[in-house]
Amino acid sequence: MAPKKHVVAVQFTYFELQDVVLGNMTDYLKVMYGRKNSEIPPQYFYGSHSPFNFTSTTQRLRLKFVSDYRINLYGFHATYKFVNIQTHCDTTKLPGNVTSCSDVVNEYATECLASCPT
Repeated sequence: MAPKKHVVAVQFTYFELQDVVLGNMTDYLKVMYGRKNSEIPPQYFYGSHSPFNFTSTTQRLRLKFVSDYRINLYGFHATYKFVNIQTHCDTTKLPGNVTSCSDVVNEYATECLASCPT
């Protein structure tokens, strides 16, 4: 959980998990935003990815790693930092399909609205 008026920026420098096999996700990283039972749908990451990063849309970010015992790959390496919302709003595109402050409806926007460019 980030401090008030901050979000979480995550950077993956390496990511290699088992890919989906016959429609089943046996190894994955589940990313959840906001409080438990949030209306924001979780994201799932699996397989191999080039280095990538993302920023949470809320103050809260939860990660859940699930793996079975069958195939062992290298896993992932990630770092995180807290980013001030005002700085984040002023320098990056808003989360998801949001293009202006009036489109934002989640708790991230509530705190961001005053400083967010229109």
